[in-house]
Amino acid sequence: MNDNVHPLPVRWPEILEGYQRPTAIAYVMHVKEILKTGSTPLHVIASNGHRYYVKPQHNPHHQSSLLAEVVVHGAAQYLGVPTPEYSFLDLPVAVAHAHTNHNGEPLHPGVCFASREIDHAHQEDRLTHLNRDNNHHHGPGYGALWEWCLGEDNQFLYRLEDSHSLTAFDYGLWLGMESYLDEDFYSHTPGPEYRWSENERGMSPGAFIERADKLDSLKPLNVLQIVSQVPVAWGFSDTLLIAIARWLYSRRSMVATSLRRHANNAAKE
Repeated sequence: MNDNVHPLPVRWPEILEGYQRPTAIAYVMHVKEILKTGSTPLHVIASNGHRYYVKPQHNPHHQSSLLAEVVVHGAAQYLGVPTPEYSFLDLPVAVAHAHTNHNGEPLHPGVCFASREIDHAHQEDRLTHLNRDNNHHHGPGYGALWEWCLGEDNQFLYRLEDSHSLTAFDYGLWLGMESYLDEDFYSHTPGPEYRWSENERGMSPGAFIERADKLDSLKPLNVLQIVSQVPVAWGFSDTLLIAIARWLYSRRSMVATSLRRHANNAAKE
């Protein structure tokens, strides 16, 4: 075997041909409440009988917030970070036109991002309860996600009936979406090193290593599958989605190295 043989460069597709793109699974029947937060999500009852928190298209955090939600949820699933079950709902024209958000703007009908409601959960903006459930393992996963996807605005739910088990949510401003949404930003690979600043006390060193290993084993197919879950109806080009996939793939080694540093720090605590 020749040890000097270098792997061939990855050949990225030009379009997402062959990937099954998602569509709405149900529709919004009733809007219970419009929350007075940045993206003005809707608390709704859907035609399938479930309750969801819904982000409509063209909300005050812009269309890019929907893209970020889907991509970061996919990245979280790859890393094994607990997140709410999500799907896509259609917001009918009649329902949309019957409401306005807290800025007095009409709701935009069409395919929405929908996060299924978690019953009996306490919301916090900090990572805590690390000695409960399996949170000492989930915390490092969240740190990995934060560094990989340029985290912004921590949001956690703790399931009161499940030993305060941690679930992270609300990724609308991640991936640099608060400031960027163009292919030029994602062409600068691997992008900025984004150090997670949480104290590693009480966290599992092995959980950091596990996520580092997951990133080391990341394949182009994994990130292409993640970005292909963005609905076509939202209007994002395949070129942009593939650029984001390449950007995520390019960050794998940098973030894995950082996670191993976190593991060393956690082992010293």
